[in-house]
Amino acid sequence: MWNLKKPSNIKQTFGKLFVLKPQKENPLVACLAKDFYPKDLEIYMNSTKNSFSHGKVSAKLSSKGKYSTALVTNLGTNNAQCHAKHQGKWVTNTETTSKLKDLNYQPKEIDLPDSGKCQQDSERSSTLSLYVIGIRLLFTKAVAFNIIVTAKFLAL
Repeated sequence: MWNLKKPSNIKQTFGKLFVLKPQKENPLVACLAKDFYPKDLEIYMNSTKNSFSHGKVSAKLSSKGKYSTALVTNLGTNNAQCHAKHQGKWVTNTETTSKLKDLNYQPKEIDLPDSGKCQQDSERSSTLSLYVIGIRLLFTKAVAFNIIVTAKFLAL
């Protein structure tokens, strides 16, 4: 039932790169890469205190047909820098463009159902649909029979 295809009409693009810091003195810093295509992307982060190299990251496909991903690290909040390598080109963002209230939130992974389960659900819904149609037919026949009997009774 779920058929995800790679979009064929989207050109190679890189949208935006953000460095996100929490409001409190929390050492977590996030790098958000948004609206890039194709999927392959490497993210590297560093700050005045620490250096962190992550490399390839897992990206999620958006409804626009482009990919987005985030990397959260424990670098400290001083001068965090985010660098991304996409299709051989480097993109850098050293500014903090957004502040988050809490970076302790971990997004849940959504697993798409496998085709076997979808097929079972489809078969079950088809069976239930037939039952509902049958019950409606019986109800309609009962109402028609009652109308005919009532008309005959009143005609006498």
